[in-house]
Amino acid sequence: CRTTLHLVQDKRVADSVHSFGYLADHVAAVELPESVDYHLSKIMNDPLSVLRGALDRARGLSSGDDWPIAYVVGANIEPAPNPDSRILLSDERDAFGLNKAAVNWQLTELDRETIRRAQELIAIEVGRSGFGRVRIDMENAEDLLLDGTGTHSHHMGSTRMHDDPRLGVTDADCRVHGLENLYIAGSSLFPCVGHANPTMTIVALALRLGDHLNEKFSI
Repeated sequence: CRTTLHLVQDKRVADSVHSFGYLADHVAAVELPESVDYHLSKIMNDPLSVLRGALDRARGLSSGDDWPIAYVVGANIEPAPNPDSRILLSDERDAFGLNKAAVNWQLTELDRETIRRAQELIAIEVGRSGFGRVRIDMENAEDLLLDGTGTHSHHMGSTRMHDDPRLGVTDADCRVHGLENLYIAGSSLFPCVGHANPTMTIVALALRLGDHLNEKFSI
């Protein structure tokens, strides 16, 4: 789990106002935000807080020094491998006439427990250090723990590496089981998903595969 702290003013701690600010920041940056439905539902459930925050901003009160300082805790977790999660080809086609990918990402009870336990550990450590106190808003709403979960656009594990062809697609040399001349180098080989960006590991895999092919096919 990787944790980030976002410094906010107390009036933005409300879920609705936080969601509004999140969407507004992405729109202003001409970026596509994640979990749009989740944030819109938060705004619709508490429109008065959003309106109050917008009015305060319009009246020049959005940076008042008398507001308490708070942090919003964000966390990136490692989801457990799940055979029910798949990347398929949809019927929709792109500009080249090729079928677009359709991601069916399924989270499990273990992922829910990972989020819950990560929050507990963060709260304990923050309190132990004397830095502050953590309020876990979701601790009494188990069904909502995964509602705000989103992806970071790194698809992994769909051609996972394993010595056993029944449990993986490629062997340790990135070769597809049952084929002599088909190799894969990418994050789809990862047996599980990490909490950090996979680029360096992908590059290392590609270099390793290049050395293997050079040795195997050199004359």
